[in-house]
Amino acid sequence: MAVCWCVLLCCLATSQAQLLHPLPVLWMIPGGSTSGWGNLTGGLEPAVRLALQDLKNQPGPLRDFQIQIQLLDSQCDPAKALRALFDIMWAGPKYLLLLGGVCRPVTALIGRALPALHLVQVSFVASSPSLSNRKWYGRVFSTVPSDRSVNMAAVRLLQRHRWTRVGVVTQDRPHLSEMNKDLMRQLLKANIEVAVSPSLSEDICSSLKMLRDLDVRIFIAQFDDDSTSETFCCAYRLKLFGARYQWIVATGGAGGWKLGWQRSGCRAEDLQTAADGTIRLQLRTLSNRQTPGVSGQTPEEYQQAYLREVMEQRSEVNPLHTFAYDAVWVAARALAQTAEVLKRRHKYHNKTVGDDESVKMLLENVKNTNFQGVTGPVSFRNGERMTSIEIVQFQGQTNGVLVGEFSISSQQLRLKTPLLKFKGVGPPRDRPAIHVQDVQVGVPLYAVISSATVVTMVTTLTVLCVVIIGYKDCDSEDPNSITRLQSDVCRSSNTELWISVQCGSKVPLLVHDTQLHNNSVFGCFLAWQIRAVDSGHPALGGPQVALSVAAVTVCSAVGFLGSVLTSHSPSISFSLSSVSILSCNLFVLLVMFSPKLDVQINTLSLQLSDGVEPERLQREAGLQNGTFTHQSLCHEAPPSESDHINSPEVVRRRFSIQLPILHHSYLPVIGGVSSSSSNSSSKPDNLVVDNVLQ
Repeated sequence: MAVCWCVLLCCLATSQAQLLHPLPVLWMIPGGSTSGWGNLTGGLEPAVRLALQDLKNQPGPLRDFQIQIQLLDSQCDPAKALRALFDIMWAGPKYLLLLGGVCRPVTALIGRALPALHLVQVSFVASSPSLSNRKWYGRVFSTVPSDRSVNMAAVRLLQRHRWTRVGVVTQDRPHLSEMNKDLMRQLLKANIEVAVSPSLSEDICSSLKMLRDLDVRIFIAQFDDDSTSETFCCAYRLKLFGARYQWIVATGGAGGWKLGWQRSGCRAEDLQTAADGTIRLQLRTLSNRQTPGVSGQTPEEYQQAYLREVMEQRSEVNPLHTFAYDAVWVAARALAQTAEVLKRRHKYHNKTVGDDESVKMLLENVKNTNFQGVTGPVSFRNGERMTSIEIVQFQGQTNGVLVGEFSISSQQLRLKTPLLKFKGVGPPRDRPAIHVQDVQVGVPLYAVISSATVVTMVTTLTVLCVVIIGYKDCDSEDPNSITRLQSDVCRSSNTELWISVQCGSKVPLLVHDTQLHNNSVFGCFLAWQIRAVDSGHPALGGPQVALSVAAVTVCSAVGFLGSVLTSHSPSISFSLSSVSILSCNLFVLLVMFSPKLDVQINTLSLQLSDGVEPERLQREAGLQNGTFTHQSLCHEAPPSESDHINSPEVVRRRFSIQLPILHHSYLPVIGGVSSSSSNSSSKPDNLVVDNVLQ
């Protein structure tokens, strides 16, 4: 009896098919579980069958044509799929439209070959970002928004909350890796910093630990539903949840939350705690409109019919079934419109249209698609579905609350602020807040140092003025020239390095390089050491210059090191540098302008000549125009006083030993002359010493 019913149904179908014009369509889908998608045919076949049944109830021209679907097993292998496609195209009938295409590598290869095969493809799987190149894939259309649109929604969400530093974690899958590359390009274009982008490999916790070590607060996660539980389990163990963190799952999946459906090592309560507040960007699988669509029934009515079919066949629900239903309607409407035009041309104009023109007409009809499907409005722009990306937030025990959407057509983000909730008082920060606290030099310290500086400046200027009025230069100045004093101060981020190089370059200048009068001369200070003023006044002495150079060197080194080591404290740094400068200045003043050694020699001579009258000794050894002359410091003593301490004989012996030592050690240093020889023709008891100090 059952066999009779089957034969009767086949006869009725055959008789009805003879009255309708057939429209052959290829349905490319991997059979079995080869692709990792499970039994796609069992989950999508009820949706396709419902679409074909609803098409029969439509007015013309749809009711005048019958869609005949031919199954093509791609096996998720590009080479095998292309070979199977060539075999079917060769065997016939003539196909103009290819439906489906789940595996992305297969779609990428066949999409490039569509122009040569005179085919147009309508898919019900999200297209990869690489398919956005319309020059290569101008004949590929999909009823599912592309991954590029999901990434764009994620970037708009970051910009909305002013998050400029994120971490991106991506599961090691081919389609997710390609999606990650497009996300990186969009983040770079939006000036959003990616602190780290680890791959979710076998050890997911190690990847998430990199985010914690770099103090990343905002996470963009790209993983399949089978890794959701394990990912949030690691997030719970690493305490990457709460008011400081925000998770954004941007995979564009069509399914809902599936926490706890896979073993992860954490309790269900722990997973819910870690995932609480997570934002998920997902596809809208069913329109929320309550009005009938193009099929004459509401999306809810279609959903119930599909679930009945799945239960009767005991197959699994596929989240892509609504997109497959709308894809069949896109193909049927475009083919029916094209076939109607071709039939009219042949009937009224007796014209036969070639394959190229037929495909062009079909391509234009697909581009101009516009109807209300079960997933919402169905239309295309540059091959991409113009719809919305749903923004869903996981809140507590619920599977998700719709808190906003991203419109692909207008590229605008609309959030329902009252529904969007954060753990803290507001959205978490993408980085720690930096509070700038000014550190200043204390007013008392600055007043003391400033006062000391003023006193030092006044003292220095006073001494300088006195020196200029004693040692004024007689050179005339050019009346036509003007001297302009200028001082430049440079600041650099490499100030310490510059000062070190400058100080180091001065070392060769202090190296012993020549000899003068059996005494050391230091580098470039030789010119200062041996020069003499034209007016006849003595130049500053060598020991004073050496002491001054040593003082400047030591104080400069101490001031520099003190400033570098205490740069964290402006008060200490300012004090050290100021004390160093003032100490150096005072030391140089004391050394350079204190009483000289020639005055000490004069005092020593007076002490040695204690028996000579001060007036006559001062007259004989007077200071005239800067020349100090020692003359006949000895005189004849009475024979009776030969043994006295100040007798001529004792004084002569004392001078014969001490004065040459002082002259030979002192005069060459200050640039003077050696002692003159004594007059041997004078009296033996008299010592005549005539030295000129210049």
